[in-house]
Amino acid sequence: VSTQSTGTGKKWRDDKRCGSKFPLDDGTPAECDGNSKNPCCSARGWCNDKPTSCANVDYRQPVAVAVDGGWGQFGEWSECSATCGGGVQTSTRVCDNPAPQNGGADCVGDATETRTCNTDPCGPDIGCWNLADRKAKGTGYKGEQSTTIGGHTCQAWNAQEPHRHGYTIAKYHDKGVGEHNFCRNPYSKYSRVWCYTTNPKVRWDYCYVPTCEIDEGCWPKLDRAKKGSGYRGGQNITVSGYTCKNWLQTSYGTEKYKNEGAGDHNYCRNPAEKYHDVWCYTVDGSRWDWCDVPTCGGCDCDRVNDEEFELTNMEYDLKNGKILEMPPSNAGEKVIRNLGSSLPQTLKFTVSRSATEERSFTHTRGSSVTIGAKFSVGIPKIGGGAEFEVSHTSMTEFTTGETNIQEKTVTSEFQCNGAPRKITTCTALQHRDKMSVPYKSTWTYKYDDSCVCTEEGMFEMEATNRMSMTTDEQP
Repeated sequence: VSTQSTGTGKKWRDDKRCGSKFPLDDGTPAECDGNSKNPCCSARGWCNDKPTSCANVDYRQPVAVAVDGGWGQFGEWSECSATCGGGVQTSTRVCDNPAPQNGGADCVGDATETRTCNTDPCGPDIGCWNLADRKAKGTGYKGEQSTTIGGHTCQAWNAQEPHRHGYTIAKYHDKGVGEHNFCRNPYSKYSRVWCYTTNPKVRWDYCYVPTCEIDEGCWPKLDRAKKGSGYRGGQNITVSGYTCKNWLQTSYGTEKYKNEGAGDHNYCRNPAEKYHDVWCYTVDGSRWDWCDVPTCGGCDCDRVNDEEFELTNMEYDLKNGKILEMPPSNAGEKVIRNLGSSLPQTLKFTVSRSATEERSFTHTRGSSVTIGAKFSVGIPKIGGGAEFEVSHTSMTEFTTGETNIQEKTVTSEFQCNGAPRKITTCTALQHRDKMSVPYKSTWTYKYDDSCVCTEEGMFEMEATNRMSMTTDEQP
């Protein structure tokens, strides 16, 4: 019987026997030729095409079914290719739902789709001015600022209307002058760039541009309008290019001006709150000089006040509120010497004591706070029905940023009972306990409701002001 080994590529025998009982020359079980008329191996080891044999072992290759490809879902959009002026976002999909199989067709259509984004026009790329070049009154600024600090549009350098001038392109091309209306310093005369304006009544004006190496920050708009001291940026170069002097080396280096921004630094400030521009004393030029800083919005949570901000919510944590019992003070005493009498003696007396109280509550303008059987607040309101149980009720009004100083007189009447044949001392005590409640206040900028500031703290004030009496008897 002729058999074949797997080395010849054939896995079946010429005698049409198959299975483990009929091995090939290399010992492996013989198979049937799946492409012949006898593709199946019966249970008795014969290759034929009977259904029972094919049900046992079928060596025919299954007929491959072609599957056309289908698109999956588009993915998330990519980041916009530009921040302004119109950019592009892309989203891609994959031909895997299902993928093409057995010669099936590929997906029809594009794997990528696009859309426009950030279509708002771009503002000018004003750039910044190199610090060394600015101090040298150089011509290195090449940004696109075209609006002056007075709000005027710059006149193109190659135009002679409405103002005639001698800064021609032919003469000052290497100084930045060209067919544009961007601010420049072509004559190397100033430490501020400038331009002629399109306003016939204003020949020229300076322009604001930031200094590259300095974090200038900005000055809140309303604070600047009110000549406030709210600028906290790092500008320390004046408009003339001079370096600022440390405030501690000036008359403003005292504790008095610390809250107005003066301190151990040389940044431009407005400590006396007199001007619409910040300034500083200088170390290498005139005694003092102005500084250029931009104006910004008002979202400065370090300078919350009730003129620019509105108190929109106040939360009191009543669960963690406490009544702090303070040691009583001696308000007066009476002594009854009844050593020689077998009868008790009674003495009534009145104790009056004046006290100056200083209170401040800097978070609720025009609010009334009631402390007593119930603790509540008029504006803002405390909800939930939480209570403090104390023995005395008082009403005090507080106003934002102000200190309330009151002169109060506490008067109480007592009855001292002197025991027979004893010296009785009756002492009037004044109790002034404190209330302490954690709070969280929320402030919203009146001109931009997206600017929200929060503050946490502890509200403390007098909870009780009461009198009591103790009695001491001695033989």
